[in-house]
Amino acid sequence: MKSARLLLLAGFLAVLPLSSQSPADSTPQPDDPPARVARLNWLTGDVAFQPAGFEEWTDATLNYPLTTSDHLFTGKDSRVELHIGPNAIRLDANSNFGFLNLDDSIVQVSLTEGSMEIHLRLLADDDSFEIATPNGAITLLRTGDYRIDTDPERDATMLTVRAGQAELFPGAGNVIVRAQETAYFQTDQTPDIRFANLPDDFDSFTAAREDANPVTVDAGASTGSRRVPDLVAEGMTGAEDLNTYGAWQDSGTDGQVWVPPVDSDWTPYSDGSWAYVEPWGWTWVDAEPWGFAPFHYGRWRYAGTRWVWVPGSRRATQVFAPALVTFVAGGPASSVTWYPLGPRDAWTPPWRPQPANQLLPRLSPNRLVPGAVLTLSQHDFAAGSHARPVSGVVPGEETLGSSPAVVPVRESVLRGPARLRPPVSHRPLIARTAPPPAPISFSAKLGLLAQNQGHPLAPKQTESLRRQQPATVMQRPAVRSTVPLVSTPRAAKPAAAAPARPVRQGQ
Repeated sequence: MKSARLLLLAGFLAVLPLSSQSPADSTPQPDDPPARVARLNWLTGDVAFQPAGFEEWTDATLNYPLTTSDHLFTGKDSRVELHIGPNAIRLDANSNFGFLNLDDSIVQVSLTEGSMEIHLRLLADDDSFEIATPNGAITLLRTGDYRIDTDPERDATMLTVRAGQAELFPGAGNVIVRAQETAYFQTDQTPDIRFANLPDDFDSFTAAREDANPVTVDAGASTGSRRVPDLVAEGMTGAEDLNTYGAWQDSGTDGQVWVPPVDSDWTPYSDGSWAYVEPWGWTWVDAEPWGFAPFHYGRWRYAGTRWVWVPGSRRATQVFAPALVTFVAGGPASSVTWYPLGPRDAWTPPWRPQPANQLLPRLSPNRLVPGAVLTLSQHDFAAGSHARPVSGVVPGEETLGSSPAVVPVRESVLRGPARLRPPVSHRPLIARTAPPPAPISFSAKLGLLAQNQGHPLAPKQTESLRRQQPATVMQRPAVRSTVPLVSTPRAAKPAAAAPARPVRQGQ
């Protein structure tokens, strides 16, 4: 996917020709972080989140970006939904889930206990989607609907394919599981494959969540109903909520733009908090249920009396940006000041060296909109406080770029103890592809982050720290990679009752 990116990081390519304010070099670089990200877009009940580099858990937050080595745990009567582009992952109660790897070529997740459903709408030829469990690895081969249940008490897992096709690696050999089949398996044993389990309460929940995201929206009287993929570029995470909230309209110059469901005096990047999310750095976490895609892709423009979101070219590969703002001098001392970027304002990724003399035009349209420039105290900014910033600030002459010179603290990532106390899981995992090394603890990185003035660490810095201080690497359950030598033939289905199965929610 990375090799296919088209211009403009942050996934924005203006409908009109780009002005001279475009980045001088927006082509992918070897050390760039992944272009895609997971979004926590819906939850109910108590859900705990363990960010990479921490042993502690905190409460999960809507619209929080998730990536490699992040973990979630759902409590009793709790459920959660994630999106990666158009693909959905849903967890039932008492589920322990993690991202082993999430980059431009693979989505690799783990499930050590509980139940998970994956609705795979998009799977590119050069992309992989894998699930690691304690009893075997699963590779999804086609778009479709998949369910995985794993039970630590019985030390068994089952895979149900409602639609699509998957390949199962239980530690010895491999077997294909087809649509409308359920495979029951334990480690290093031949799977027992039968007709698919009957739907239960969790299946009903996942179906209802699919129905909550319509595939068409009203794009105005001039164009009638349009399919959502026709309005935004393929692979944009969070775009599904723009079907339900706000409205699309034809702007003429910028094509179809999205109008948010807010008051006319609302300003982008004004209701939420800042978090330090590696490997991207300072990241905006919006409070609105629709507040993901419009703050990490495309750009904002002030049209007449209100703000509209311009998604950009549908031909541009979508690249996640932590926040499409520029930080500027201005406001009271010990404060952080920013405003949203417009379609022709430059944005340089914060993980790259800032080019010299990168000053946005003094008369940038967004900069002059009343209330567009926002300020928050540096303490509240770094602590991730959910506080509305002060508007009406007149920015100074100096443009600081896409990242402020603010060093993160623990509270920038870990927002306090979780209400839920997840159990510690030591169950080893079986994976088809070896995941990347375990992350380095956040506390061990603070010295280098201070040297970088809050900018994300370069991969060379991380690897140097890993070599020089091996004790800083986080501990995680063992992961065993399995590579099949020959395919295992499908076992005949016995007439007797099935072997002991994992106990599912509702059974």
